[in-house]
Amino acid sequence: MAKVLFVGIEPDQVDFSDPSLPPGMNAETIREGVRRSVEGLTAAGHTVDQLYVPAAREAAVSVFSARLAAAQPALVVIGGGVIIPPANRLLFEGLLNAIVKQSPPPAVGLIARPEDAPAAAARILSGG
Repeated sequence: MAKVLFVGIEPDQVDFSDPSLPPGMNAETIREGVRRSVEGLTAAGHTVDQLYVPAAREAAVSVFSARLAAAQPALVVIGGGVIIPPANRLLFEGLLNAIVKQSPPPAVGLIARPEDAPAAAARILSGG
């Protein structure tokens, strides 16, 4: 199957007061959802490299770029804490630009909730 890099903001650094995030989200909910997703991805035969990045854009892009280069994944799944809040637009942009610089660039999956990564991988890796 495929190598998947699953990335999201460090749960303790997520701004849960942001109304754009799904209701009921907190650091433990994220960690549990990520754990379930990693188990689901592994059960589907994928190799998973899970990464929490800092909320600060420059630090996040630096950490992510290094891991991306080392991992050489077929798919990068980016969590909702990065993609949903408008305040994280520049962080999201930085991660996307790091991905397109990768040779060859991996596919990208976007999820709203941490437990959605297996469905995203199935959808994207099957060509959907």
